[in-house]
Amino acid sequence: NGSLTHIDVPFLGATNTIPFHLNQLGVVVGPYQNSAGRHCFVLNAGYFSTLDVPFPGAFNTRCRGINTRGQIVGAYADSTAGRRGFLFSDGTFQTIDVPGATVTNARRINNLGQIVGFFKVNDILHGFLLADGQYITIDFPGAKETAAGDINDRGQIVGAYRDANDNIFGFMKTGNTYEQIVLPGPVQNVGSITTIDEPDLLSFVEGVNDKGQITGEFLGADGRLHGFTGSPTR
Repeated sequence: NGSLTHIDVPFLGATNTIPFHLNQLGVVVGPYQNSAGRHCFVLNAGYFSTLDVPFPGAFNTRCRGINTRGQIVGAYADSTAGRRGFLFSDGTFQTIDVPGATVTNARRINNLGQIVGFFKVNDILHGFLLADGQYITIDFPGAKETAAGDINDRGQIVGAYRDANDNIFGFMKTGNTYEQIVLPGPVQNVGSITTIDEPDLLSFVEGVNDKGQITGEFLGADGRLHGFTGSPTR
């Protein structure tokens, strides 16, 4: 028998608490909102704290992922760019900017310190992997746009892509092999969508564990978002 715990940031004026991710130690991160904008919260052993990128002009900090070492990734805005990624590690913030990109969004970090997310160049999104200080672009073969959502400790990467006909699909990348993830039943063709800049609103694989099990959400035939989970068949 398990239990569920309601999570709401208790700070004065805080609204819209969204627990995006938790690590294996049960530490939860995500964004919340107040009159000053968006902020990152960390929930550790029942205690909430706020984490805001401290760089001059930075605002709207949003945490997206945390690993077992307590390293946190996410994104923030400033006056010179739409969004920049960040890494918070050992008490220090570091900006994550894919070279040449106008937008960078870091979404998850595994226990090896490898970071995935997406970036925008010429209004087109591409996924990225940041490993050992090197940025590697992730593009599903033939896709118009790609966004990476998570990476496990085996290096498997999941996310979403938009094909030439504006269909949105999930994907898993294992080594150099890309696998399309098609969900049974949901509407995959959302031709009115011209970008996957907000993949949380579309069919998207959000998470993958070290067993290759995945989770995410999809846009159903009823026009609403639904969650899913799945396991590899081989």
